[in-house]
Amino acid sequence: PQNQEVKHYSGFSFMDACKQPKPIKYLIKNVIQEQAQHMIFGQSEHGKGFVIVDIAASIACTEIEEWNGKKIKHGQVIYFAGEGAEGLRKRFKAWEIKRGIRAENVNLNVIDETFKLDTTDPEHDINKTIAEIRAIANNPVLIIFDTLNCYMGGDENSAKEAGNFLILENKALIFFFFFSSSLFIFSFKMQNKILRK
Repeated sequence: PQNQEVKHYSGFSFMDACKQPKPIKYLIKNVIQEQAQHMIFGQSEHGKGFVIVDIAASIACTEIEEWNGKKIKHGQVIYFAGEGAEGLRKRFKAWEIKRGIRAENVNLNVIDETFKLDTTDPEHDINKTIAEIRAIANNPVLIIFDTLNCYMGGDENSAKEAGNFLILENKALIFFFFFSSSLFIFSFKMQNKILRK
C-alpha cells in the first residue's frame, strides 16, 4: 500500500564498528562479561560446583580482588539452586574457610526453587521470579541457574532446543529487567565406552 509505514532498523557498518569498537566490560577479566550470557559445562561429579562457587562468591565479595589473577568487578549475585542446595551449603562453608572470609561479607543469595523458563507454565509467572529476585536484590550483576536441566523444559542435549532456549523471551525478561549477566550450569554423564575413546 502506498501509505504503508516503512520500518527502519538501527545498526552500523563494518567501518563504523572498526572506528569506534565498543569496549568489553567484565565481571571477571576475560572470563565473565557484564550483561552477557554464559555457560559452564562438564561431566557430572568432576568439580564444576567448586569452580562455580568460587566464581560466584569472589564476585560477591569486595575483599577478593582477583580470581586466578584476573581482576574482579564486584556486585550482588543471585544463585538459583535447582538441585543440591544442601551440598551448596557445604561448598559455601568450605570456601569461607579456605578464603578466610567472613560470611557476612559475601553478597550472595540462594533461591532453591525450580521452574521452566522455556514453557508457558500457568503455575509459574515469570513476574513472580522477578519479584523474588527484587525482594532480595536491587541490582544483581550475575544470576546463576544450576543446573540447566532444572530450568529447561526441553532436551538439554538437543543443540536445537538448547539454542532456542538462549533466545527465549521469558529468560530474557529476567536479565533485561536487571541488566545482569547470566550463568547456566550444564552437567552431562558420559558412558564408559565413550570415555575410553
